[in-house]
Amino acid sequence: MAGPDFLNTAPTLTRRHLALASGAALVTAYGWAAIPAMAQDVVTTDPTNIDTFMTLSRFVTGHSALNLTTGAALLSGLQALHPTLHTDITTLNNRIAQSQAPDIETFDAQFTNDPLRPLVLQIIKGWYAGVLEDGTNAKVYAFGSALMYQTSRDNVVIPTYAHNGPNYWLAEPNPVDVMPKF
Repeated sequence: MAGPDFLNTAPTLTRRHLALASGAALVTAYGWAAIPAMAQDVVTTDPTNIDTFMTLSRFVTGHSALNLTTGAALLSGLQALHPTLHTDITTLNNRIAQSQAPDIETFDAQFTNDPLRPLVLQIIKGWYAGVLEDGTNAKVYAFGSALMYQTSRDNVVIPTYAHNGPNYWLAEPNPVDVMPKF
């Protein structure tokens, strides 16, 4: 009994097959190489750094229940922009403690000409707007969880091209018991 013909034929390697295989290999290699870099953007190595950053963030935003994942992403972005970030955060936390200011508005009145004030404003911007920099190439660290949308979230849809809001596909669709009449 003879087997199928395709088992007896030798595979032919054409330029097209070679180009497709090479392209697929390059895309796969690039994808695997990018995974550790993407993970590094979110993960911080020292938990003390995230704790001191979250302490500062709670004070400057006036919110005690901030998202830790968003905080880690913002901290990672700020580390890339400010080489002395950890020292600056510790300095700011110490100044806040020494000032005994009850809120950021009181602290800011004492802090107007300080060289670390732009960093504080950038942290506030990060939490409220979800970005740290201006421009079309700014990286978005938070969208749906950005603080600027939280106060009206129960009445106003977050601006998006997805008509049912961001991540609308995660929710169960409304049941169609009765077909609507037009």
